[in-house]
Amino acid sequence: MLTLATAVVAAGYVSIVVAASLTVIGGVAGFWPSVVVTAVVAVALQPLRSRIVRIADRLAFGDAAAPYEALADFSRRLGERPDPDALLPALSQAAGVAVNAHHTTVQLQVDHGPDRVARWAPTRADGHGLTTEVPILHRGQHLGSLTVVMPAGHPLRAREHRLLADLADQAGLAFHNAHLATQLSAQVEEVRQHTVHLAESRQRLITAADAVRSRLERAISAQVLIHLSPLPHRLRQLADDPRQDEPGLALRLSPLVQSLTAALEGLREITRGIFPAQLTRSGLPSAVSSLLARSSTPGTLILVDDVASHRFDLSIEAAAYYCIAEGARELRHPVARIRLIDGDLDVVLTGNNPARALSVPHMRDRVDAVGGSITVRSGSDDTTIEVRIPVALLPDTVVTGIAPPALPGALSAP
Repeated sequence: MLTLATAVVAAGYVSIVVAASLTVIGGVAGFWPSVVVTAVVAVALQPLRSRIVRIADRLAFGDAAAPYEALADFSRRLGERPDPDALLPALSQAAGVAVNAHHTTVQLQVDHGPDRVARWAPTRADGHGLTTEVPILHRGQHLGSLTVVMPAGHPLRAREHRLLADLADQAGLAFHNAHLATQLSAQVEEVRQHTVHLAESRQRLITAADAVRSRLERAISAQVLIHLSPLPHRLRQLADDPRQDEPGLALRLSPLVQSLTAALEGLREITRGIFPAQLTRSGLPSAVSSLLARSSTPGTLILVDDVASHRFDLSIEAAAYYCIAEGARELRHPVARIRLIDGDLDVVLTGNNPARALSVPHMRDRVDAVGGSITVRSGSDDTTIEVRIPVALLPDTVVTGIAPPALPGALSAP
């Protein structure tokens, strides 16, 4: 059958070329003119030849010749647009057209994010039959799959299986490149999100610093300036008073001394809340105990095991102290529990929070900076703040002269 179809097509093509050549040269004798005219006619009729060859292929192989046309078309489209957005639909369509499928699905696996999927389905109302999945590999790495669903009653033949394998093999390198491209895009997006989070965190830190400065200004105005403001006027009055040598001068100076003393105490209290020297000198438990004792509603410190005898990195102690100070400012009768759990410093602060106002983002930024985490749980009566920070004990971990019972307001828990 193949030989007969080939012979018929070849004879027909030769006859057409010869007839066209004779028509062009008009019967003029001469060998070389005939050869030249015949060659020109053959080239001119090349598109017709391609069409005749396709017809011959259909006569010889039926629908089996069309699939490899789809394979060639897929190769061309792959060269024109190798990006994933065009690759998956092109492969899906090429496979579906090649085997006359009910529908096809192409999947590209993505490590960071959802898989990329493209589906091709012609307009047909008949039901679907068997499903065949062909893996897409590149150097042994599984990158995706090609799933073909055939119409009912039309299973895949052996040559169609080979064709799908050829398509998957040809798409392997392209899928590898697409896989790398999607990974790169995902990593770029991850970096972008980290950049956004860092910018937000930086903005929160700036806002927190502004809030601290504003609170410091208000505290100085309320606790210091109120005592210092009248002093210049009263001192000028004393300087102009002609009775400076009288015994009553000491009585007139006594209120000024009291105002100066109150201003100094207010300054000490304010600076102690910013960063207490006691934290650097004696450690976290001692500084927290003093903080809770000075709170508007005095609190309680509970130390578990021998945590009071250890020192940690100053940044860790400062972060924990900041969270306790922020929480104690809003909680009534706060109770702080400090302990070591599995290499983490665990600080739990509990108290009543009628205002329901906590600067949690600011605390979270401070804790994130030292690699820790913070959890806030609010109930009907109490609010609990738990801070967990991975710690490394300093080489000299024993704090001499400090024991839990000696700390004011501190309790020791087993």
